[in-house]
Amino acid sequence: RDICYSPRPRETPCRKPEAMKIFEYQAKEIFRRFGIPTLRGEVALSTDDAERIAGELDSPVVVVKSQVHLGGRGKGRFLEHGEDGPGGVKVVKKDEVKHFASMMLGSTLKTAQGQEKVETLFLEEGCDIDRELYVALVVDRSVGGAMIMASTEGGMDIEEVAEKTPEKILKEAIDPVYGMFDYQARKLAAGLGLTGDAMKQGAKLLVNLSKLAHECDCAMA
Repeated sequence: RDICYSPRPRETPCRKPEAMKIFEYQAKEIFRRFGIPTLRGEVALSTDDAERIAGELDSPVVVVKSQVHLGGRGKGRFLEHGEDGPGGVKVVKKDEVKHFASMMLGSTLKTAQGQEKVETLFLEEGCDIDRELYVALVVDRSVGGAMIMASTEGGMDIEEVAEKTPEKILKEAIDPVYGMFDYQARKLAAGLGLTGDAMKQGAKLLVNLSKLAHECDCAMA
């Protein structure tokens, strides 16, 4: 909470900023510290970096992700490449990585939340996705505390889900003293349709996310 993160290292860290946003690759470093599993990935600052990293990742496809402080990257488009160009997140074959990295780096990504120049990429190994779930912990000022939300409706269109079908979003208030209780985590995991080992793993992930948000003083995780 005391360090001002940047895509490039700083000699002197900022101290206790009023608000701080971090990039996805930095968030995943924190996830791993709190026992939340992530796919293997590495930061690229150049097309040569991207090509090297792609060769080292153990998967037939690579996900090339623009690192910006904007939501909706997958649906966003680069101003320099138009509607037919790549989005801010692109799943590609390894021999395509350098081409798409060259299009993304130095270009300006525009999403529904604004626009930002891409100076950093995060290359992550691909995986075989069965289904996409959404989980977030936010500060809910209406109740004066933290709230964890979960939905079976994925993540890219979660704002639309919240507006049109709010009943599909499950919520649990987190006790400010004791944190998230195990029964709350199991309730949410069951509500997401998880069973057996997946339910146990999901409940553990939710508890760890709650601990992360509290110890890192997050407004959103």
